[in-house]
Amino acid sequence: MMTRDEQARLLFTLLDAAEGESRFRDPAIAERWLSLKARFDNARSENSHSALVELFEELDRTGAITGTWIQARWFAAKARGENSTRRKEHQTLAGRPSDRAVN
Repeated sequence: MMTRDEQARLLFTLLDAAEGESRFRDPAIAERWLSLKARFDNARSENSHSALVELFEELDRTGAITGTWIQARWFAAKARGENSTRRKEHQTLAGRPSDRAVN
């Protein structure tokens, strides 16, 4: 299970690696990354989670990371995040009082 905080830190690391491998082919994406990178606070990484996910999805759509280890880690992190969200939703529903009448 991966928290939003953990996923945000992983995405930051993956985006940093993508920058190191010169994967930011679109100047607008590169500019957004540099702006986000400058504002990123590791202690409050959850605050950047949505922006990191959005940027990563856009980078992936451009094909810049297709077939790379970065994309493989992105897919794994995304799947863990989705599974974690589903598990929390299930736990919330399971923890609710039953609508059935108590006899």
